[in-house]
Amino acid sequence: MNDIFSIYNLLRNSLDRINTDSRSLNPGDIFLTLKGDRFNGNDFIEIALSKGVEYVIADQYEGTDPKVILVSNAYSTLVQLAAIHRKNLKTQIIAITGTNGKTTTKELLFHIISKQNHTLATSGNLNNHIGVPLTLLKLKPYHEILVLEMGANKKGDIMELCEIADPDSGLITNIGVAHLEGFGDQNGILDTKTELFDFLLQKNSKVFFNVDSQILNFKYKQYSTIATSYGTHENEDVDYLFELNQAFPHINLSVINRKQTFSFTSKLFGSHNFENLTAAITVALETGITPENIQKGIDEYIPSNMRSQIISWKGATILLDAYNANPSSMRKAVDSILAFKANKKWLILGGMAELGNQSVIEHQSLLREVMDKKFDQIVLVGKAFHECLGDSELLWFPDTLSCKSWFDQQDLNDIFILIKGSRSIGLEGLLTDELH
Repeated sequence: MNDIFSIYNLLRNSLDRINTDSRSLNPGDIFLTLKGDRFNGNDFIEIALSKGVEYVIADQYEGTDPKVILVSNAYSTLVQLAAIHRKNLKTQIIAITGTNGKTTTKELLFHIISKQNHTLATSGNLNNHIGVPLTLLKLKPYHEILVLEMGANKKGDIMELCEIADPDSGLITNIGVAHLEGFGDQNGILDTKTELFDFLLQKNSKVFFNVDSQILNFKYKQYSTIATSYGTHENEDVDYLFELNQAFPHINLSVINRKQTFSFTSKLFGSHNFENLTAAITVALETGITPENIQKGIDEYIPSNMRSQIISWKGATILLDAYNANPSSMRKAVDSILAFKANKKWLILGGMAELGNQSVIEHQSLLREVMDKKFDQIVLVGKAFHECLGDSELLWFPDTLSCKSWFDQQDLNDIFILIKGSRSIGLEGLLTDELH
């Protein structure tokens, strides 16, 4: 077995080349074997070597190739390498978690801070126990700031990520309803997300506190000594007071801090993106980014990856928000489309995953709210909605493929359509020419 510091010193100039996916290996990469319920990365060592990797870090190997570094546990090695690398650099780490808006807020912050500092951010959605250490290993000595997204599916996840990344400050975007299967209830979500604040409280480091998040606000006093607060309700606790001047078709907002007022505009729309912008602007101003550079960064950010994307499709305007869905984000998206001016409005909603024994209740509640609103067409996709239909005459399809057969035959001219559902439903397939 090999000493972790020896491994670090051997690989320190190519840590960013560590890759855990044998399918995407390139010559010069370092393949690190991980195990899962259905795979064992050690089974792909020979394939990795044939692809010209520089080294393989493995915890099962009986061969003699000198490129294979044998360790007792490959995942633990990944975590240790990331922790050592983080300690060796002076990068300031801003951690972001929350139920909704994590990725959008992260992307906004990255574009804003990059205008003034050498900045790295979590790539895509690599925000879990594997993605966080891989992100840390991407850091270079010239990186001044890392905007690090942290996700959680169960209690203890955020604290585990904090112990790896050792963040210098942190933001919780909001507390909503998601992943109830792992958390149990909303209080479980609150306790897990505030593990970030608990970690920073131990360090006496800064937290960015959204006082508009009602359930989160119950814990304000616990963190008030380290909190920089922001929100829309004027009181003595708010350091950054925001006002939404316009939500549609594009956001226009203003913020007051220390008797200074700044105004910003954005290509984004809706109350949910207003919340993302207030978070990003607060962190940016506290980080020393000038208002001019904040506006430049906001201007540069264009939603992608199925997150609040506006798409023209066969005469329709599509709001594609199909990367993921939970009860909180579903309601915000539905409210957003209601505020748009359009002759006809449709909803195509996919089932919400990971709600555990609350799934039927949450789907029924959402459906009641949606049916009370004025939509020209409501389409439901996935088994999760099937038990909620009752006597309603709403269109329902068991999967995206069957929905697409119907969708392709519709006249979509001059219709505004929200398409939103959990990742497992794959509703973006409605907007492809082929779906198998």
